[in-house]
Amino acid sequence: MKKRRLLTLVGSICLVLVLAASALMAACAPAPEAPLTPAEFYAQNEATLVTNYSVGGSTDFATRIIASHWGRFVEGGRMVVKNISGGGGIPGVNYLWDAKPDGLTLLLTCPHSALVPVHIFGAEAAKYNIGEFIYLVDFGRTELGFQVGVHTPYESIEDVKGATGFKIAASGPQAQAAIGGALLIEALGLKDTKWVFGYPGSAEIGLSLQRGETDGTTYSVKTAVSWMEKGICKEPLVMLNDERSEWFPDVPALPEVVTLSPDGQMLFNVMMGMQSTRTILLPPGVSQDRVDFLEDIFWEMVNDEGVIEQLQLEWKIWSEPRTAEEFTAFIASIEGISPEDLTRLRELLQEYAR
Repeated sequence: MKKRRLLTLVGSICLVLVLAASALMAACAPAPEAPLTPAEFYAQNEATLVTNYSVGGSTDFATRIIASHWGRFVEGGRMVVKNISGGGGIPGVNYLWDAKPDGLTLLLTCPHSALVPVHIFGAEAAKYNIGEFIYLVDFGRTELGFQVGVHTPYESIEDVKGATGFKIAASGPQAQAAIGGALLIEALGLKDTKWVFGYPGSAEIGLSLQRGETDGTTYSVKTAVSWMEKGICKEPLVMLNDERSEWFPDVPALPEVVTLSPDGQMLFNVMMGMQSTRTILLPPGVSQDRVDFLEDIFWEMVNDEGVIEQLQLEWKIWSEPRTAEEFTAFIASIEGISPEDLTRLRELLQEYAR
């Protein structure tokens, strides 16, 4: 009996000692670190701004300007640029879709390249749903024009009507220039049109015009100004817009020179929604505090006089940026196109952009 009491006493003492040691260790353990604020997170981690356009074009230029100012707006922040061009811009967007949703990988792209057309016309190579991306800001909006190379005989839109064998340059069959080309075939009655696809960006399309590999393309008037300065193309022959452009006030808008058929009007409406802009976006799943932080940073950046001054080296006429909310609403409107209209648009593109 005494032996049993002794063992019980010893056991109780040991238990007390173990509990005391555990309490002491807990008291001495460091307190868990508070989560980093977005400002601290971006100060401590390098961000990558991807663009799905090649080096030397206007989108690449905008990407590098934005990246170069990152450290001004994010104290201690570092940002590098990564070009993933080709494939109609789809590989670059796929890269963002597959990225870790920590907010360190962003994409600067043109929504008219691999976002809007992919939703409208589909693309087997695209892994993504445009409605699931997180859009931060949209800037650099310019109208679209129809440009021809200096080697061509065309001096007015009337010269192009009914032309045979016209060669159109585009990055891919679902790119903005392909939709614009399809609109021109429908509206101007072009015959036996030749398509040349596979150009990674505006720099390569400009070279194709300069070398005479292609006759024309539909591109932003901002890019047209750059090409004209380099002796690559003539002044746009027509604006793919419902009104004339401040850039070229003497160039007619398409409705001034042709009466559009129902199919032509449908293509025209799509083009109106694809005016050339530059958009910064994130993959799905980034935490809301980082999203809010980045929205504020990029909005401040694209409204900063120093940033605008540099961007105006390319965008001579500066238009008001669109907020994340405004651009997200635009994407929602694209997703809202009826299945019947989507089917007809796809049929038109298959018919014309071959």
